[in-house]
Amino acid sequence: MRQQPVLGKYFIYTCEAWRDYRIAIIDERGKPPRLLDGQVFQTEEQAMHGVFVLRVKDLRESVK
Repeated sequence: MRQQPVLGKYFIYTCEAWRDYRIAIIDERGKPPRLLDGQVFQTEEQAMHGVFVLRVKDLRESVK
């Protein structure tokens, strides 16, 4: 999963340090990331788990 291209990859975006974490996607170089609608995480660990779940879901869908 770490070898995926940067464009289109999920990552953790911190809206407010130590409180508010969201998941975002890099669509194009030089442009701001696109925040995903939905969950706001209270800890970085929760956000990392959210990114992991999305990446696994995408990988499973790509092999169908």
